[in-house]
Amino acid sequence: AAAAGGGGRGGGSPSASSLFSSSPLSSSSPAPLSRSVVRLQRLGVASHLDTGTCAVVEEQFGSSLQVQLGNSIRKQDGTGQQQPEGSDEQMDTSADGGDGAGDDGNGGGEHAPRYWVGNEVAAVLASKAHAAELERLLHEDVLDVPAAGRSDLGHATMVWQLADALWGAPDLPATATAEQVTSAFVDYRTQTPYAQRLLRRHAVSKWLSAVCSVESPAVEHSATPDALNPDDEAELAQVFHHLTLHDVTSANAAALQSHDYTLALLIAQSSERTRQLCREQLRLWREKSSSQDLSADAFINRFRLKIYALLAGCTVWPDGPEECGLSVCEGLDWKRAFGVHLWYRCAEPADVAVALVEYEAAFEQDLPVVAHRDNPKAALKPRANAPLPPYVGSATPSSPTDALDTCFHLLKMFSNKAHSLEKTLNPRSATRHHLDFRLSWHLYVTLSALAFPRLPRRREDQLHADFAAQLEAVGLWHWASFVLLHIGDQQQRDHAVRELLNRNCVASPEHHASPVYQQRIAFVLNLGIPQTWVHKATALHARYQKRHVVLAREYVAAGCWNEAHQVMLHNLAAEAIIRGQHAELESLLGPLESHSDEIAHWANGGEVYLMYVRLLRKLGEVRTQQDLLQQMDIAGRLCREHVARLPCSNHKSLLARSEMSTKLAKALSEYRGTQSRLEQDEATCLSAEYLEQLPLAENHRHSQLFSITHAYVRMLNATVS
Repeated sequence: AAAAGGGGRGGGSPSASSLFSSSPLSSSSPAPLSRSVVRLQRLGVASHLDTGTCAVVEEQFGSSLQVQLGNSIRKQDGTGQQQPEGSDEQMDTSADGGDGAGDDGNGGGEHAPRYWVGNEVAAVLASKAHAAELERLLHEDVLDVPAAGRSDLGHATMVWQLADALWGAPDLPATATAEQVTSAFVDYRTQTPYAQRLLRRHAVSKWLSAVCSVESPAVEHSATPDALNPDDEAELAQVFHHLTLHDVTSANAAALQSHDYTLALLIAQSSERTRQLCREQLRLWREKSSSQDLSADAFINRFRLKIYALLAGCTVWPDGPEECGLSVCEGLDWKRAFGVHLWYRCAEPADVAVALVEYEAAFEQDLPVVAHRDNPKAALKPRANAPLPPYVGSATPSSPTDALDTCFHLLKMFSNKAHSLEKTLNPRSATRHHLDFRLSWHLYVTLSALAFPRLPRRREDQLHADFAAQLEAVGLWHWASFVLLHIGDQQQRDHAVRELLNRNCVASPEHHASPVYQQRIAFVLNLGIPQTWVHKATALHARYQKRHVVLAREYVAAGCWNEAHQVMLHNLAAEAIIRGQHAELESLLGPLESHSDEIAHWANGGEVYLMYVRLLRKLGEVRTQQDLLQQMDIAGRLCREHVARLPCSNHKSLLARSEMSTKLAKALSEYRGTQSRLEQDEATCLSAEYLEQLPLAENHRHSQLFSITHAYVRMLNATVS
């Protein structure tokens, strides 16, 4: 919030409109600041999420959060569950009008509702929608996403697609309905455990093929293969590449194109019998000649050996514990290495968990590998690359604590629900920006609906707070309120939301005139956050900026009657009386009248000002003698009971009370002049009584005494005569 500008003392006569502007009649100098030094350091989350690229940030964050909102349910305090208003059109309403969402009538009371993904069907729909939305951002050129952001989006897309393959309904499209997902789950649960494992295996296999095809494009190969040299390395590398993508058709076509018909037949006839034959062939090649200490495989192309090893179901050949072998997974990224174990090492009916165990053993164990044929000295190398995050590359983790890819953690959770959820949600597992909690938060909220063990309450609340702080830092504070509504504890949730509103609801006119700000306020109210909290937060900012009119109106809107009354008494009423802004003062005090029984000192404060401004307004509207008498009765009560007891805490309030007394005395004097002789005598006596009780300035008191004295003289002369 910015400090209130302007101020200073006003010179000359005050203008009639200055009360409702930012320049008060007078302002006190600000309190001296403390000499304590506070150092603030702003941490950058990611360069591609800088607030300078507002459209990019809004689209990246908002699209995923809109998906999450559309698949969440809301529980109001003590009112049961209801589906939130999730569409953009419903959120784009005026904060002042609409259907009153977010007020007390919406069931929220003074508590914030709680949001969460209600069941597995909603979780599956959210996973599909997340993947589709991220693909839209990547491939339809919706935004000019920088390279770093594009890499993170691509990885997040893979994560959501894998989640759908492991726990969702992968055969359904992204536009599937809840009824279709429910039906798919019913069909899935009616099948045997064996059939269920095969379905998940096929889904993961399809995901692996698609992901590896994107990450590992086809290698170049010769358009005119050499028929006389079937061991051409480029052609064999092409066949091996297709096999590691589980693209058997393309591998077979590549073998045929290179005129390697024997290899093409082996690939086409892949079966358990083929595995045995390939293993036997590898064994024969490995046998050393009796006459020479050499084996045939020393003269065979390494890619041909790798292809035969794949077809034999071996990831290392030879696979003896003391052998110096050839690793099939050498040079492959971790997803292709895992695919090799799933497709070839652990053929059906082995499930995903078995293949994952084999792959873990491969990257956790070192293998003695001979680097060159002429150098028998073996070097230790990992049998497969570790599942490191995409930004790290394919290096071996330097320590057991290094983060592993989020996709690997999801596979571990599928195999073992007791797998560490904190490791899965660690931002380091997905992005180089360790303070970017986007994927971590969305993934946790979705997985929570799939009967996984939840994080400890403190860690869970910290995750919500971290992501909300990230959203607030990039200017999306209204979405931060949605994230904070996932906090489980009612008291902590209320406190976090109210603090967020206190930091972001502002009282400046330029913000209130901004359509963007109004849309965000409407969005917050549609979430079910009590409207009184928004008004109180705006009042806090208005108080800081010394915008007393806005402060009073916000207090009234929030139902803080006593606070509104105090602001009007100490900051507004006296100034309005001095400036003659009676209509504005009446508009401020009017709403308090119906709650006068809840307001302390109303009878000697706001009620006096309200009676006074209404009296002056109605005196100008008098049409009959009866109306005049009625208003004079009110004037008399003001003089007799109220005006003298008005609290006066400064010179301005003393001046206002004197002004009121003068106007009342003048009104009584004018009233005497309109009466008949007999009525004038009675009015003169009353005026004298009221004049004694009014706190008039001396010059006005002398003037009124002079007038009353002359009236008394006329009355005595008339009596004598």
